[in-house]
Amino acid sequence: MKRQVFLYMRMLFLLFFIFIFDINLVAAQNTKNEKTINLHLALPFHVLDELTRKDAQFAMDMWTKEIVRIVKKQTNIHFIVTSDFLENDYTQTNLSLSKKFDLIILGALDFFDYNFDKYWESVALTTVKGHFPEEYLVLARKDRNYKDIRDLQSKKIALSKNQDERIIEYWLNYLLQKKHFGSADDFFKSQTFVTKDSKAIVSVFFNKADACVVNYNQFQTMVQLNPQIGQDLVVIAQSPAFARGMFCLKKTLDEKIKQIITNAALDLNKSQRGKQILAFFGQSSMIPSKPEYLETLRELVQNSKALAKKRQQ
Repeated sequence: MKRQVFLYMRMLFLLFFIFIFDINLVAAQNTKNEKTINLHLALPFHVLDELTRKDAQFAMDMWTKEIVRIVKKQTNIHFIVTSDFLENDYTQTNLSLSKKFDLIILGALDFFDYNFDKYWESVALTTVKGHFPEEYLVLARKDRNYKDIRDLQSKKIALSKNQDERIIEYWLNYLLQKKHFGSADDFFKSQTFVTKDSKAIVSVFFNKADACVVNYNQFQTMVQLNPQIGQDLVVIAQSPAFARGMFCLKKTLDEKIKQIITNAALDLNKSQRGKQILAFFGQSSMIPSKPEYLETLRELVQNSKALAKKRQQ
C-alpha cells in the first residue's frame, strides 16, 4: 500500500477495526469452558470512503500479532465481536443504535452534536503526531490590516478539506453567528477547499485567498520550514482546544469488559512494532478520555444550538 495521504479519522476507524479483528482470533484459540462475551461494533461508513475493503484487510493483517499479544496479556475471556457500518451517517435514533451496538467509534464533535453521550461513554481519545488537543486559526496577511473576523466579510477564504473539516466548519459558523453575521456560506465571497493545511496557508501567503482556517500545529510546522510565513501572516481568530476522535462504549456494558477493551486500545503504542505502525498512520497514541478534555466541544455544540434556536425565534 503506497498511499501517502489517509485522513486521520479514516485511520482511526481502521485501527479499531484491526483491534476487533484480532480479538476474534484470540477468541478462536480459547477453550470452550471460558466465558464468552459477544459485542457489536458500529463504524460510520462515510469516513472510509477513500479505502477499499482490500486496503482494510491489508491493514488488519499488519496488526494481527501485536493485538493478539496485548489481549492475551489482559484476559482469558472469550470475545466474539461483530461489526457493521452505519451506511447513512446517523439516520437511526440513538435509542435504536444503543440496542444494537456496544461499541461506536466517532469524531468527538459528533459525540455531542448527535447526542451519543446519552447511551455511550467516551473511553479513549486519539493523538496525532504527539499533539492533543487541537486548536485552529483564522489567518490573513499582515499587510491587509485585517483585525477581526468581521473584516473578512465578502472575502475569499481557503479551508482544508481533511480530518479537521467538520470541527472547523462548526466552529467557524458559530464564530460568525455569535457576531450576527450568519453562516460562512453567506458571509464569505467564496470558500475554496484544499486537501492540506499547507496549501491553504500558501494560498494566503501568495495572495490567492484573503484568509484561511488551519490547524495550529500545521501552521507552526510551516513557520519552521519558512519563517517568512510567520512574519507575513497574522492570526485573526483562534479556537479553543478540541479533541478530535474517540472510542465509545455503551454505558450499560459490564465494567470489567469496559476495562479490558479500553486497556487494549490504550496499549497499542507500547511495543516498537505498534509505535511504527501508528506512526505510519499518522497517529502517536490513544489516551484515556477525561470529561475536561471534552468540555470545549460540549460547550461549542450547546452554545451553537442555543444560538441557532434563538435566531429562529
